[in-house]
Amino acid sequence: FGAVRAADRPICLHNQPVPLIIVTGPIGAGKSSLLELLAQAGAVCLRADDVVRELYATDADLVAALERLVGEPLRTVTGSFNTSKLAAMAFADAELLSKVEALVHPAVQQAVSAWNSKHAAELRVYEVPRWSADSERFGAALVVEVDRSEDTRLNSSHGYISYAVFC
Repeated sequence: FGAVRAADRPICLHNQPVPLIIVTGPIGAGKSSLLELLAQAGAVCLRADDVVRELYATDADLVAALERLVGEPLRTVTGSFNTSKLAAMAFADAELLSKVEALVHPAVQQAVSAWNSKHAAELRVYEVPRWSADSERFGAALVVEVDRSEDTRLNSSHGYISYAVFC
């Protein structure tokens, strides 16, 4: 994985019979590559993006609340959720983005908590694009931040992880 930095405090996983690990980092850093390696080693893995897609596809109440918030339909003519439309609207307006996150994040947290409970007897790895340092909310034993320098991102294939920060 390249250089690995340990956090200021020692990493101790033996206190938990089967830990939850959070993997985070910017786009293109190698989070998915790390997740694939951990899945091959037997970990049960979940991606936040997949949770959100599933919620948009199955949670009619969430979609209705988002449509009320933005004041227009968010389904395509085929009935699928129009993520691009919501993203374009929300990222153009910081206040709207905050309101969208206030609706979506609790639903994601509930889904992740259910997944976490369902797989409590297994090594679990949850991938999120950004993490707010409150890993205790999900009982994470370890947060792994995968990152690359911009130069490495531009000049390497997607399968390479330049370093991981264990915190």
